[in-house]
Amino acid sequence: MNYNIFDEQYYLSQYPWLKPAIDAGIIKSGREHFEKFGQAAGLTKISRYFDEDTYLEGNPDLKPFVRTPNNPNAPFATGLDHFIQYGYEEGRSQVSPEYDEAFYLATNRALLPFIQNGTFKNGYQHFIEFGLKEEQFGTSFFEPGYLQFNPDVRLLVESGALKTGREHYFNFGKNEPNLSATFVGTCGNDILTGVGVGYTQLIGFQLGYTTQSNKIFIHR
Repeated sequence: MNYNIFDEQYYLSQYPWLKPAIDAGIIKSGREHFEKFGQAAGLTKISRYFDEDTYLEGNPDLKPFVRTPNNPNAPFATGLDHFIQYGYEEGRSQVSPEYDEAFYLATNRALLPFIQNGTFKNGYQHFIEFGLKEEQFGTSFFEPGYLQFNPDVRLLVESGALKTGREHYFNFGKNEPNLSATFVGTCGNDILTGVGVGYTQLIGFQLGYTTQSNKIFIHR
């Protein structure tokens, strides 16, 4: 089983009733709880970059094998259960609206040889294991900039009330005229679109960015 996507802080923010058990020493961590109990019990909120509905919709071959009230004896408790046991190692990447495999590979072309030689199953594996630590983002929505300029949203994301800044923007921010968002393209040929009633910036090339004195500088 592969638990690389497990995010301890996020899991505990989604299931806060676990904290008293951890404080009391009944269980050591959210990870231990999930492995021993939560996975089989059908808990699925273990990562900002895994969404149960997206995974099952993107992998319809799995639906007959996931338990439901009408199919209680199916082998997998959830789509996430399958993903941890098999899907991650199989290289399944339709996992979340917060991650776009084609975009990530187009903006990280140096990964392609490492996928071809089997070092990584796909771009998603690199994103989870390395990209997130490097503050890379998984869709054309420029997540770092949105969180930088909207600290109230950042607090909601850090608390687990929201998965990402992108989730906030598409659910709320795009309808607020005082909020802005940036969408970025790749170094290849692609169609870049943005939405929102506020200021929406489209950058049609692969970019880099640096932070300094609480400001973000975008550069080619």
